[in-house]
Amino acid sequence: MPPMKTVLGALLTLLAATSSTSCHERKQPRPERADPGFDGGQGLAGTAAEQSRAPWADACGTLAPRVCYEKALKRTGLLEPIAERMKALPMLRDACDRRVVDACSRIGIVFSFDKQLRDTVLALTYYERACQMGDSQSCFLGGELLAKPRPGDGLARDCRRAVDFYEAACRGKESGGCSGLGELYRSGCEDLPRNLTLAKRYRNEGMQLVRLAPP
Repeated sequence: MPPMKTVLGALLTLLAATSSTSCHERKQPRPERADPGFDGGQGLAGTAAEQSRAPWADACGTLAPRVCYEKALKRTGLLEPIAERMKALPMLRDACDRRVVDACSRIGIVFSFDKQLRDTVLALTYYERACQMGDSQSCFLGGELLAKPRPGDGLARDCRRAVDFYEAACRGKESGGCSGLGELYRSGCEDLPRNLTLAKRYRNEGMQLVRLAPP
């Protein structure tokens, strides 16, 4: 599928409040920024004891992490009141800390596509966590944020880091990741020289994945 279809798919999942991503463990880009959270500075990185002090650490209560994620998911649709969407975030963060990859990915989607909550710096943090856990769509979406930042989003274009995300997505059979690599190498940018050989290679890989995708 082309990159735009992946982005539209993320938007549709946000509107419908449904989850569609599976995960497989593989080596992914190393995270570089901890989430400051809603408390003005408590990050997600660190020891388990440090994470347990995060303001959302017990948001799921006695619920199993996956059940907590599914309950929170129902509150994150764009048609839900903003207050409900805000209530869902601590639950998603708690589930993400407990390694529910879909929860990490979902937070990234919320912070990317919910206009009232948009924060692409936080979105990238959670896409990176989901990418590390093997979610290739999150790898692609993280690459998109780095390769194509919007003015005022707080992210600078970082083509080399975008390459890391796109490569992880491409390895995970996400066609958009391969296509993104092809485009970066075709056009080049400040910190990435043009390489037409690699551009052709990754473009062809992306096209092959599209052809192999189920109808």
